[in-house]
Amino acid sequence: MPPTLPQAPVQMTFLTSPPSTVLTQTKRHHFSVDNLPIPQLELQASWKELLCCLKRSLVQAFCSSEKRALSSSESRLTCLLKNCPLSRFFNGGLLFSIMTLVITAVISGYVLLLLLETKLVVSGSYHDIGGTLYGPRMRSIMLGSIFVSQIGFSAAYFIFVAENLQAFILGITHCTKPIPLNHFILLQFSILIPFALVRDIAKLSPTALLANTFILSGLLYVFGSEISILGSQGVADIKMFNPKDFPLFIGTAVFSFQAIGLFIPITESLREPRRFFSIVKVVVAAVTLVFGVAGSLGYLTFGSKVETVILINLDSSRVSVQIVQLFYALAILLSTPLQFLPSIEILEKWTFGSLSGKPDMRLQENVVRIGLVGVCAAIAWAGKADLGKFVALIGCLFCVPLTYIYPPILHYRACARSRKQKIVDASLVVLGIVVCVYTTAQTVKLMLEPAGGPPKLGNCPAPPT
Repeated sequence: MPPTLPQAPVQMTFLTSPPSTVLTQTKRHHFSVDNLPIPQLELQASWKELLCCLKRSLVQAFCSSEKRALSSSESRLTCLLKNCPLSRFFNGGLLFSIMTLVITAVISGYVLLLLLETKLVVSGSYHDIGGTLYGPRMRSIMLGSIFVSQIGFSAAYFIFVAENLQAFILGITHCTKPIPLNHFILLQFSILIPFALVRDIAKLSPTALLANTFILSGLLYVFGSEISILGSQGVADIKMFNPKDFPLFIGTAVFSFQAIGLFIPITESLREPRRFFSIVKVVVAAVTLVFGVAGSLGYLTFGSKVETVILINLDSSRVSVQIVQLFYALAILLSTPLQFLPSIEILEKWTFGSLSGKPDMRLQENVVRIGLVGVCAAIAWAGKADLGKFVALIGCLFCVPLTYIYPPILHYRACARSRKQKIVDASLVVLGIVVCVYTTAQTVKLMLEPAGGPPKLGNCPAPPT
């Protein structure tokens, strides 16, 4: 009989998971997996069954009060809905961006299938699987990658909200009150402190639901505005390939498909996780189509003038645009506390160990939580000059290992039996390392280049120097 996934208990947190029961431990944290049965996956489920499975997984992932499923699913849903990284096809050029998006989607989908196959053999959370297969050092490395990537996501949210609020103020004051982004970053820091001190994630679910509603409404408005502008003004100046900035788009594309934090909790919430194979393929294809249409539409409409925060390209003197900018900024701000949760739990475990969560440690934990919000604000302060490059750096440096390097490493030890599969897994690891090193180096190089001209303030003219 193939091993079955244990159901996660209700009180399980992001960092805990059922202990592994299928691997035999030997000396020095090496594990024998040669005799493990690889499940024969049945992919002949009808569409009706797949839709029912998808509906159940979404309900459990987005409405459950269980910590891991809610925190990761809400944060990744928000990242999907805001579609921030793919608003600038300008970085890669239209043709290169579309091709890169499709290739990234194919590799990401395949890697997720590898991770799902590994999950069916080895129980536990993402980093726990790494610890089971390769020992505690690997677990710590993966946990550190998750921690740093979540910090980067949160800092990107700070910048995103600050730019939207700045554009909103400029719009309602007719470009007469240019407020620096630093002020809005400090404002968010003060607002987010009370949210960071909330222990019960169920109390944050209404704000996350409200945020997703605002974001979806904003996206519909943006798409409608772009279609209207494109119809009246025609196609803007575009390139098929941008030889200077194309590495930036590789990083942002990887950032967009980084779904590791959502994948494992949804898998554990399913009664029949083997059916998730077919669902992953459909969802990845649908998301690729949405991202491709959204990115292409924005670039065709605004050309080289397209901003990372696409709302800045719209006419901020219109009341409707101002309302969308305000509510969009509030939506991302309301979703930021959920983005903090994985990092907070990891840091508290590292700092306090077994004492974490004890009532008498509440004060010390509050200090750590406030400090973490401050660190995110400081990183946002340092990276506020160009959100697009900042997001690209996160994608290159942190999302590539999480998405393209760790899953094939895990699959190689747990599931790869044939020589062909081992070569494929090893090739993916090598490809991930090459992409990570090259794109990170190129992105850092572009970030260090001096900015041309005065800083932009929405679609208002820059103030005289």
